Amino acid sequence: MKFSLRTKLILLTTTLVIATQLATGFFIVRHVKKTMSAEYHQQMLPLAANLAHVCTSAMIGKDLLELRNLLRIAMTQENISQAFILDKDGKVMMHNRLTEVGKLRTDVQAQTAIQADRPGVSLDYTTADDESIMTDIFAPIEISGSRLGTIVLTCSHLHIAEQVNDLTFHIITILIGGILASITCAVLLASYLTNPLHNLTKIASEITTGSFPSQRLQISGNDEISALTDSFNEMAIQLKKMVYHDPLTGAYNRQMFQQRIAREFAHSRRHNLPLALLMIDVDHFKKINDTFGHLVGDHVLKEISDLLRTTVRTDDYVARFGGEEFVVIAPSTTPQTAVVLAERVRATIAGHPFAIDEIQSRQLTVSIGISNLNSDIHTVDDLIRFADNALYAAKDSGRNRVCEADNA
Repeated sequence: MKFSLRTKLILLTTTLVIATQLATGFFIVRHVKKTMSAEYHQQMLPLAANLAHVCTSAMIGKDLLELRNLLRIAMTQENISQAFILDKDGKVMMHNRLTEVGKLRTDVQAQTAIQADRPGVSLDYTTADDESIMTDIFAPIEISGSRLGTIVLTCSHLHIAEQVNDLTFHIITILIGGILASITCAVLLASYLTNPLHNLTKIASEITTGSFPSQRLQISGNDEISALTDSFNEMAIQLKKMVYHDPLTGAYNRQMFQQRIAREFAHSRRHNLPLALLMIDVDHFKKINDTFGHLVGDHVLKEISDLLRTTVRTDDYVARFGGEEFVVIAPSTTPQTAVVLAERVRATIAGHPFAIDEIQSRQLTVSIGISNLNSDIHTVDDLIRFADNALYAAKDSGRNRVCEADNA
C-alpha cells in the first residue's frame, strides 16, 4: 500500500508524539511509584524502631498483654495491615490477630527480619490473592546487645496504588489530549509542507503539456519551501522564455505562433469576430549578412523585433516566423484597421536607423502581406497562405509596401 507524503507526515508525527508521551508517562508513573514507596518506608522505619524500643521492657517481663496493646497502637497507623513480634527462631510471639500466635514463619520476609541487626525494609511482595502489594518494616528488639526478638509491621501499598492509578488516569487524559493536539499539528504541518509541493507538482505537470502559469506561485514565509517556490517561479519564467520565445529576438517562436493562431482562429470563428494576420519580411536582409556579417544581422533582427513589439497594440502577438520573417496576429481587427496597423509598422521600421557599428548605420525597409479572416478562409493554413501570397505580391511590386490578400 502506497501512502502520500501528507499521510506519512501525519502518521510519523503522531506516532512520534504518542511514543514520546507514552515513554514519558511510563517514566513518571514508575518514578512516582518508586519515590512514594521509598518515602513511605522512611516514614515507617522510625515507628518500627520506637515500638521496638518500647517493647523491650515488656519482652524482659514477658508481659504479653503489654505487647498486644503496643501492637494495637501500631495498628492504628494508616495502611498497616498487620503487626507482630517474632522470636529469634521466627516463631510468632505476639500478633494483632491472636490466631497467628505460636506459628512459625519461614517465609523470606520473616527470615530477613530476624537476621537483620538494624531496622530495615523487606522487598515488596503480593498477598496470597495477588491483589495487594505489601512491604515489611522491621526493627530488632534488643537490650545491651542481646537480641530479644523482632517487631514487624506489614504495610499495604494500596494507598500508593490508588494515587498511582489516579496519576495514571490524569496522564492518560493528557495523553489523549496530546494525541488530538498532535494530530491537529501534524495535519497543519503536513498541509504546510505538502500543499506547496502539490501546487508545484500540478504546475510542473501543466508545464510538461506546454501550459505555463500566468501568475507566480505565491508562498508566504521565509523558509526553505518559500525559497523552493521562488526558484521554481524563476525556472518557470526562464523555461517559458525558452519554450515560447525565439532566443535571438525575444519574440514568440514558430511553435507559440502556431498555438496562438489556432486559438485566435477558433475564437474568431466561434464569436464571428474579425482577425488579421500580418506577414513581414525584411527587404534585402541577405546583403546585411553578406556585407557586415551575421552578428550584425542578428543585432538588426533583434532591433526589428523590439520595434514591432513596441509599435503593435497590446493585444497583438509578434512572432518570428523564420529567418528574417515575422508575423503579427491581430485579433478583432478589421481589414481597414489591419492596413493602418501594417502601414504604421512599415513606416516605423523605414524611419529607424539601424546601427552597424559605432559610426555606421543603415536604413532598412520591410514588405508586409495581410490576410483577413473571411468566408474564403476555412483553416489556419489558408490564413497563413493568403498572407504569404500577399507578402510575395508586396515584394514583386517593389518592396517597402503593404499588400492585402486577393480575398480581402
